Amino acid sequence: MSYLKLNYEEILDEFPSVKLSYENIIHKKVYNLDYVTAIPEGKKCFAWFTNYRNQDVCFIMELAFNYNNNNNNNNNNNNNNNNNNNNNYKITNIKIMNSCFSTELSYGTIFYGTQFYKGNTFFTIENVLYYKGKNVTSFQWGKKLSIMNEIMTHHIKQKSYNNSFIVFGLPLIKNNLEELLKDIENIQYKISKIQFILFNKVNVLLFVPYKNINYFLNSESASTITNDSLKKIESTIVPSIPLPTPQIQNTNKIFTKNIHTHITKRELIFNVKPDVQNDIYHLYCDDNSCELLYDTAYIPDYNKSVFMNKLFRKIKENDNLDALEESDDEDEFEDDRADKFVHLDKSYKMYCVYNNKFKKWVPNKIANENSSLVNRKELNEIYITGKNKQ
Repeated sequence: MSYLKLNYEEILDEFPSVKLSYENIIHKKVYNLDYVTAIPEGKKCFAWFTNYRNQDVCFIMELAFNYNNNNNNNNNNNNNNNNNNNNNYKITNIKIMNSCFSTELSYGTIFYGTQFYKGNTFFTIENVLYYKGKNVTSFQWGKKLSIMNEIMTHHIKQKSYNNSFIVFGLPLIKNNLEELLKDIENIQYKISKIQFILFNKVNVLLFVPYKNINYFLNSESASTITNDSLKKIESTIVPSIPLPTPQIQNTNKIFTKNIHTHITKRELIFNVKPDVQNDIYHLYCDDNSCELLYDTAYIPDYNKSVFMNKLFRKIKENDNLDALEESDDEDEFEDDRADKFVHLDKSYKMYCVYNNKFKKWVPNKIANENSSLVNRKELNEIYITGKNKQ
């Protein structure tokens, strides 16, 4: 999509005011940290997933920082003299990069991170500021890491088809500094700094420049991490009590898609995959030869549930009501796998129809295996332009 002619003034006018984290250089021993990350050398950027001229796009916005001005302000205030206030930034360049991402991200998602090149163009996500149109700037780091994990699992694929693509990923993450340093020895790109993060903190980071890491280790300053929170992140993290959020410019026109169009369009073909949870099915569409997660399907009634269960699940009660009173055999009883009743390896291309009341697509029937999936651009036209109306 990089062929679009960009209007920088228009883009900057629509981009919300976002607040970056304060970074503190640490010199003394720190206990009870939750995880450490290795941040690569490269250009600091925003990655902004939004809709621009009726197309879902990923803007890469290069940044420049005025730390001298920040230090002068800190000295005048006699406060936070060891802080790097990253909010004295200026966007110096904007470009569109291709990437394999889901439509949901383009409801308004903003990353802060580092862009670097090593055979391909890569973007290391250091912070998530907006997620699907919601300002998450003031979420605790633990919750943010959970959001990043969700994004990388369900909304982004790490594929590159040519030099117009950018590949997103997370930095090296460990809950032990020594293990992180061992992993760094095996990577092919250069590291800028080591960050130390507490799950319950908001917008504050501790770091050591990587070039100083040996001095840091030898000066009895080496960080000891005693928490085991990283391993339990998905089950333990809850949203924080938000801090006051920055004033946001009017972003409704870019962060909210028109999903109120009454859709009467023909059936569309998605690739449907099951979830461990009953009656949850994931719909995938096509985008530049990438199969991307688009949405979850709507299962409106019992008959539809039975229909989908027969395709993806092993539920004997569907066919035989007497089975409700039958006891499980010994092997089935001892099998405690969460996915023992679902075929997670199965997927079907299916015709789906739109439910206007619940704004969801309903699987209707199986399509030919060679059928083409609906394209993300076509779906975008349905929601944005109303082209589907008859």
